[in-house]
Amino acid sequence: MAGVDKKQHSAGELVGEMTAIMHVVARRTDMFLRSQIGLTVNGCSHHADGVQCLELKDLTSLVSVGGSLNMIIAFSFDAGLIAHISQKFTDGIAVGDDERELYLNDAASEMINTIIGNCTAELAERNAVISMSPPVIITGARSVHRAQDAKFFSVTMSLSKGSMGIYFIGPRGLFDDNLETIFASNGAQA
Repeated sequence: MAGVDKKQHSAGELVGEMTAIMHVVARRTDMFLRSQIGLTVNGCSHHADGVQCLELKDLTSLVSVGGSLNMIIAFSFDAGLIAHISQKFTDGIAVGDDERELYLNDAASEMINTIIGNCTAELAERNAVISMSPPVIITGARSVHRAQDAKFFSVTMSLSKGSMGIYFIGPRGLFDDNLETIFASNGAQA
């Protein structure tokens, strides 16, 4: 996880470092939602310790970030919220019913790409050189349970059009692109 590439951190140091990363991403998300979508975050809660399960919402977009971060960051949206965001992205474009899902996915991908991309500069100031994968989309609400060696951190944002979760999952090698736990060939968790 964050900053553990060359040295071991105590649990307290890891939580402190992850809290700082969570605040950077939450602040950038709030800025994006206000400036690009016209939405104000009504409530925001951070969970930096003891998260055992993540509740994915209707549509989730995730990226893997490498380097010193070595985690998956996921934005998970209520249906109403991502529909509103997509409508803002496509304002002035005629969207047919057969294209609606494509535009919802594109809006979620563009949003996470923009926000996490903008965060990299700020995180690099903390000597965190990171790489980022293209976004992956997961549809459908479901639960993701923490694997034995995994760490989960989350931010929940409430807005007038719905809510979203920002999830920090690591290390990234324990999960595939659908947030399923990767098992070793002997059936044990990797």
